[in-house]
Amino acid sequence: MYVIRRADAEAQSNSQPGRSTTEGEEEGIFGLDARSSYLIILAVISLGLVVSAEWRNAEFFAVGVRASRNLHNQMFWNVVRSPVYFFDFNPVGIVLTRFSRDLGMVDEHLPNIMLEVFSVCLT
Repeated sequence: MYVIRRADAEAQSNSQPGRSTTEGEEEGIFGLDARSSYLIILAVISLGLVVSAEWRNAEFFAVGVRASRNLHNQMFWNVVRSPVYFFDFNPVGIVLTRFSRDLGMVDEHLPNIMLEVFSVCLT
């Protein structure tokens, strides 16, 4: 019974020029049926979310690298400009180890903290 109704509806739609849908079906965007239109809209929204997530990740990476570079430059400047007696009491190996360990900790934890702060500010 359904096959006969469907065939009759298709025959009517073919006989009427400019009519692309059958009885009871909605026409969506781009002249497609509603289901195809909804799938296109869903695909566009999904693609937009993926692109925006990748952009956010790239921006967080760039900000983290810039912050780490600025911190490294400031720390290096302060160590280089410190008085000579600082190096008399602190061996160069200890200063270098402390310097690299502190920067490693900042590089490791800064992106996560920035993401948490950003998330808290938006909610």
